[in-house]
Amino acid sequence: MQHQKGSNKKIEDFVQCPLYDEYIYIYIGNCIDVQEVAANFILEKILPDEILQIKGFKDICRNCENNLDKKYER
Repeated sequence: MQHQKGSNKKIEDFVQCPLYDEYIYIYIGNCIDVQEVAANFILEKILPDEILQIKGFKDICRNCENNLDKKYER
């Protein structure tokens, strides 16, 4: 991922997601949605079927080195 001109997003804001198997933006969208569901803050119904079909997706997310709860103890 490259920094897009006119964007505040930096390269380090993109992380390799073990669930989506690609680099995704960590603070908004797919990554934070899965993290919020994994932490039981919001309902699973917001997630796409491709994630919901992964057995143990919440544990995978909670144990990810890029999980914000783990990184920043929020």
